[in-house]
Amino acid sequence: MKRLLLNIGIFLVNKTVFYIALSALLFSLSFFYPEKLSWLIFLFLIPLFYVAFDSQRKISFWHGFFWGVLFYTVHLYAFSMFFWHELQGIKAILIPIFIILFLSIYSGIWFFLGQKIVLFFKSRSILAMLCWAFCSYLYFTWMLHGSVWIFGVFMGYPFSYPLVPLANGSYCLQLLPIFSKDLLLGFLILFSGFVALFLRYFKKKYIFLSFFLLIPFLYGILFPLDTFFPKQIKNIGYISPSCVNKQHSLDAAQQIYYAMVQLIQKRPNVSLIVMPETSYLFDLNELKYIIDLWCHNILDDEIDLIIGAPRKEKENRYNSLYWIGQGDIKGTYDKVHLMAFTEFIPRFWDYVGIFKDFFLHYDGKYVKGKKKQAVFEINNIRFKPRICFDMLIGKRRGKNNGLATKKDVLLVAVNDTVFQSRHMRKLMFLFAKMRALQCCEDMLYVGYYRAIWVSKSGCEKCIS
Repeated sequence: MKRLLLNIGIFLVNKTVFYIALSALLFSLSFFYPEKLSWLIFLFLIPLFYVAFDSQRKISFWHGFFWGVLFYTVHLYAFSMFFWHELQGIKAILIPIFIILFLSIYSGIWFFLGQKIVLFFKSRSILAMLCWAFCSYLYFTWMLHGSVWIFGVFMGYPFSYPLVPLANGSYCLQLLPIFSKDLLLGFLILFSGFVALFLRYFKKKYIFLSFFLLIPFLYGILFPLDTFFPKQIKNIGYISPSCVNKQHSLDAAQQIYYAMVQLIQKRPNVSLIVMPETSYLFDLNELKYIIDLWCHNILDDEIDLIIGAPRKEKENRYNSLYWIGQGDIKGTYDKVHLMAFTEFIPRFWDYVGIFKDFFLHYDGKYVKGKKKQAVFEINNIRFKPRICFDMLIGKRRGKNNGLATKKDVLLVAVNDTVFQSRHMRKLMFLFAKMRALQCCEDMLYVGYYRAIWVSKSGCEKCIS
């Protein structure tokens, strides 16, 4: 035991560990407060690459594992509060620890592969930097697309993707539709690599190359796009369902009705009311009298409602968005990418009864939607609905889908109450914003705490 503690102590006081810890902390701070610290994204890899290019120092799997533990402990602290709120006893502690350790294995593999490839080529200059850059690109791409496969769904963790904090200012991602997120990620990694080479060898060519790689990110500052919001925004109203009754369908419907009355009294020009995912917790398509209550009393022929609620079809129950107008349901969209353990139990875990209780309370809620495309055309705007993970992990659907026009708007409805902290809700919004910038389309983002219209240029306008 003493020997183990001694080895841990030696590991922690090592200068290599200091640089690695600095890298992890800079990375986590850029996500924790993107409004002020998003620029740290351009710096976080420099300490890591600086020590990795030192021929006298060796990077191991455990250095990468330490990097991951430090980053995800800071990054997922607020997410851990969700488990502490939902679960009791030791489970509330074990689940966050398991997630942190599991994700840290990937960063350990990242460091291990980077070091092994460099040793294979026996190089410590540009070739070494390119090897580390390639491994870094693979790591961040895997984290985005497939890192949480263990939960039975091939999907990743989107809120640690390096470009996400840059969506806060949007000008850094102005060329995203042209270069794609993969190419911009490569530029970002190579920038850090050349800066680290300059600090190691003090050759001017490295600093010139690093500046060249910054040009795609600086373009938006030098040549900003014009900000344009459609005039129909002034006719959109937003209602937060945070106080909706969860016990009885009629009581919940009446609360929504009173909220709509207050909104119309405050803003008589409203012609579209939007509410987020699962605003109404009952199967709305089977409750015609609820729709009649809203339409006959407040939603006249000039006012439409988009609201998130379950939809029942035979034995299947879907997490859906409804478009209600002129006294009836005019359109629906069913969520395609469900969230594991809160909306369904993945196959492998479904056979192990202890895991159902070990994670979140499960009541067999939803099945996967089949229709991946839908359009709600309201007030000369073509809304293309997405529900939460449909936007976060779904494939890019922009101009190439044959539907995009100047009037197309991504409508992203989310339930962001799952995050107890402001900064995790902010990251959820920023990732959706990055997706919208990539598609080069306007976006109406509707959550439980706010609704925001994002223009093609990345400018934001709150909907009240």
